[in-house]
Amino acid sequence: MNQLALATVALLLESLIGYPAFLQNAFGHPVQWIGRLISFLDDGLNDDEAEPQQNRSSGVLAMVVLIAVCALPALAVQYALTKLPYGYVLNILLAIPFIAQHSLTQHVEAVAKALSQSTETARSEVA
Repeated sequence: MNQLALATVALLLESLIGYPAFLQNAFGHPVQWIGRLISFLDDGLNDDEAEPQQNRSSGVLAMVVLIAVCALPALAVQYALTKLPYGYVLNILLAIPFIAQHSLTQHVEAVAKALSQSTETARSEVA
């Protein structure tokens, strides 16, 4: 099976099955990890009383940190896996949870349902 076919099958499986519950319970979802980092950066860098330019600079810093924390390990793992025979298979399997299409679909549906009730209900569902 070539790399594109394998990636397609993996994406289809993720869209149907999603992230395994035992991993979710043990470690959380990778997208949740990123969300926690964003919340941490927002809490630490965003100041309601600061000038807009300061908050803009803080936002740029938060984005740089977020990209570095996500991209550097991903690039290192990807590079290491290129050294292994069929390392691309593991690379695909490690990348799939970060797409989170199954979970995203479930959460968007929940927000849409809540929005039909009220804006406040939808806001709490987004959180």
